[in-house]
Formats: sequence, C-alpha cells, structure tokens
Amino acid sequence: RHQYFDTDNPEELKKRSAIDSTEKFTKTTPILLIHGTKDWRVEVSQTLELAMGLYKNQVPFEMTVYEGDDHSISQNRAKVNKQIVDWINKYTKS
Repeated sequence: RHQYFDTDNPEELKKRSAIDSTEKFTKTTPILLIHGTKDWRVEVSQTLELAMGLYKNQVPFEMTVYEGDDHSISQNRAKVNKQIVDWINKYTKS
C-alpha cells in the first residue's frame, strides 16, 4: 500500500498522477509550482517532470525551486507567501 493512497497498484497510481495527466490540464489557467530541494515527501524530480509535461502540453506555469528548503518551504516562508499573493493578484485582479 502506498503511504498516501489506499492502493499500491501501479496502474491506479498512474491514473491519479498529475504528471501523467498534463494533457488534460486547461491551457487557460496558469499553474504555480513551488518546491524545496530537501522535500522529504515529494522528490523535486517529480515537480520537474510535471513542469516538463505542462510545457509540452502548452499549459502556462511558473516554477520556483528553493535550494535546501523542505516540504513546507519553511526557510523561505515569507518569500513564498509573497510569491503566492503576487501570483493570485496577477491572475485575479483586473
């Protein structure tokens, strides 16, 4: 059994994976990816793979990788909070 899912069936996990579904993402809603290189839950390579899929499928996105930061981006929390607010404002304010 996968740690975060109710199955360890590879086919079922693949169906649930955003990495394997980027062709289904809307091309009109931008995506913000933020990741720390010391994330103990999700490997940064998975975010990079997701970004590659988004790029390939022409889904608009921005990605920031914080060197040495963890899953919560705790070392750069204030910077990330500002980044998120700026992102939301960029796409929701006219």
